[in-house]
Amino acid sequence: MLEKMLQQFDLSPLVAVVDIETLSTGINAKILSVGCVLVDVLDGRSVAEFYQRVEMDTQLQRDSDQDTIRWWSEQNKRNNAAFREVFCSDLHRLPLKTVLLEFERFLSLHFGQTKRQVMGNGPEFDNAILAHAYQQCGLSPAWHYAGNQSLRTVVWMGRVLLGVDPKYGENAGIKHHALDDARHEARYLLDIMQALQAKCND
Repeated sequence: MLEKMLQQFDLSPLVAVVDIETLSTGINAKILSVGCVLVDVLDGRSVAEFYQRVEMDTQLQRDSDQDTIRWWSEQNKRNNAAFREVFCSDLHRLPLKTVLLEFERFLSLHFGQTKRQVMGNGPEFDNAILAHAYQQCGLSPAWHYAGNQSLRTVVWMGRVLLGVDPKYGENAGIKHHALDDARHEARYLLDIMQALQAKCND
């Protein structure tokens, strides 16, 4: 059923699940790191991963807010691994524009000419902040607006239609680490998609 629908709408079975860490919750937030897990919803598996930390001094036109900075300061005590990942000066980082170009190349490599589906935990956060950063750097966003997808909507459908709620299951990685969070989100996306497919096949 799913394979037939994907073919009918000329869609790839791939979905890019994106998670970012930032210094603000606004659309113009400074970006600390970008994580992405590419999944195949037809096969129910992860295909590839992308992760980069971002230099702060290449984002002078972007914003931070005191509430988010205060929250990160608390993580220094509660979740030091996540704090170090985004602030430790010894870890390799790239300029924002370079990270955005590398992310575009990553998506291009795997999606080819098919329509890119990019799924953030909320399209008003991860996707919107990244799209704004692309535009601010003079680049076209790495996906078409029609591929701007919401993981929150998938979770809502799983809860309401199936009684499935894997979102709050165990996260095997470091919370608030962009790649580990993307891995966790990719796993529960696949869980919900598999449950939906099973329901459709009944």
